[in-house]
Amino acid sequence: MNVRALLPFLLLAGCHHHHGTLGQPHANDIILGPLGIPEFATSVSRCPSQNGEGKIKLTYGNGKDRVKGECKGGVMVGDWKAWYDNGAVVWKASFKSGLLDGDFESWYANDEKMAEVEFKEGHAEGKFKAWHFNGKKRAEGEFVGGRKNGCWETWHDNGEKATKGTYADDAQVLTWLSWTPTGDKSKQQLGGEAIHGKCLITF
Repeated sequence: MNVRALLPFLLLAGCHHHHGTLGQPHANDIILGPLGIPEFATSVSRCPSQNGEGKIKLTYGNGKDRVKGECKGGVMVGDWKAWYDNGAVVWKASFKSGLLDGDFESWYANDEKMAEVEFKEGHAEGKFKAWHFNGKKRAEGEFVGGRKNGCWETWHDNGEKATKGTYADDAQVLTWLSWTPTGDKSKQQLGGEAIHGKCLITF
């Protein structure tokens, strides 16, 4: 499933209610990427208001809440939350001095969990989990300094294992296993070295 196609939902900041087209570009858009977490999270999220202070509430044309949060000193701070136009939550996040810092969670429009990970000063850090639109497990792994490291596993949306292997700063290394949706298995030797842990591979 193409998560990017499902998620034209942007993190938007402003001092007043906003009634715009869903996905319409605004200053400081933070777009959820293929993993269901923000891309370019290391960029400071500035509040595009005149004074950059206070509570922010943006709404859809139907009047439903779209994004709520707070700006201080011209940047996003504290807890933020966004919704789909059907009222389901898109994501919850925390900001510190304009950078993602704390737990990040995202959901599909059907209320199924999409992804969860912690951010520290704009970088994804620690355990990452993701799910398919139907609620089945999609991926598990670990981030170190915003990069995929250690053992990562993924699953097809029918519940069958898809891949298992080791990342070293976003690069696939060592041995990787792959499965088709029907369970056929293959192995690939990639070489390289692990930096922060590796998978135990049996074939």
